[in-house]
Amino acid sequence: MRVRVPLLASSPGRLLATLALLGALLPGCGDRNAGSPGVACAQDGSCPSGLSCFPDWRCYAASATPGCDPPCYGAHPFCLQAQLRCVDCLVDTDCPAGTLCTAPNMRCLAGCSAAHPGCTGGVATCDVDLGVCRGCTASSDCGDPAAPVCDVGSGVCSRCSTDPDSCGAGAVCTAGSDGSLGCVAGCKTRADCGGVGDCCGHRCIDVASDGNNCGLCGYACGGGSTCCGGRCVDVTTDYDHCGSCGHSCVLPNARGFTCAASACGWGGGCEDYFANCDHDPANGCEVNLTMDADNCYACGSRCAARPHAQPRCTVQGCVLGPCLAGWADCDGLQGDGCEYDVTGFASDTANCGGCGKACAPKQVCASGVCK
Repeated sequence: MRVRVPLLASSPGRLLATLALLGALLPGCGDRNAGSPGVACAQDGSCPSGLSCFPDWRCYAASATPGCDPPCYGAHPFCLQAQLRCVDCLVDTDCPAGTLCTAPNMRCLAGCSAAHPGCTGGVATCDVDLGVCRGCTASSDCGDPAAPVCDVGSGVCSRCSTDPDSCGAGAVCTAGSDGSLGCVAGCKTRADCGGVGDCCGHRCIDVASDGNNCGLCGYACGGGSTCCGGRCVDVTTDYDHCGSCGHSCVLPNARGFTCAASACGWGGGCEDYFANCDHDPANGCEVNLTMDADNCYACGSRCAARPHAQPRCTVQGCVLGPCLAGWADCDGLQGDGCEYDVTGFASDTANCGGCGKACAPKQVCASGVCK
């Protein structure tokens, strides 16, 4: 309809009257918020009286049904009104056969239902209870010698099944590049790895040293760390693995060891009663000062040997050590060492057969026995 508007004088009053007449004659101008974008919502989500804030953050009448802006097309042709965004589908029938419209992303994903039971790819049966397209429920349903096994999980007749895995030892059922299932070399469980490592992604992996599977499958070492003994460490600072796995900075009976820039350091001295008497940093504090007769309580402090006895160092200092073969300490004195010739045990009535074993009066000692 062509609208003819009379020309009015350009006085302020008549100009307002002209604008009012245009608003009355042009359809939709007085109903802008019924569907087209209105004013922007306030920061708190409020709108002018009678309007509501929609997901596009514009104010509309409560009964409005605004569309997505820009309009939906291509791979996402439908407008989800609740969120004003373009999606793959709104209902199952918007999807191809063998797929369902799945929330919350409203994408067409593999599946079927009683309302949308169509299946493709030669799998003609919809298992409504599970919501999947199936070609078999047991291997007895499979008649093709090239695909004699029913993979129950997918309901497809294949060369093998994944649940349970029907391939023999040292092989695993997996999908190839064409999507079909087949047996390929690999492990199923840790037991298949012969006690060495773990089965990660159907491969036997040494989780003690693998940086992508450190300690357990899928745990990758990050930040430049290295997998040592199943633990991610920084070999530049870790004194148990300094510079490389297994290179320890720990020295016997020493303290204060460090690792910096992959190099070991040692500046804490020795543990109590230990000393580095050979001055070799490689073997730490090698001497126990309470047990070494050549370094008794101090490096170079040697215990003097007693007659027929070995020197000995204890927590009390130097003491009489073990007697040499053929000698015994029968008087218990430190100074004279092992003073007794054990050949006397055969006939000595005071030490018959051993120190202090005296025979009774009128008895004699013969061959170490009192008679």
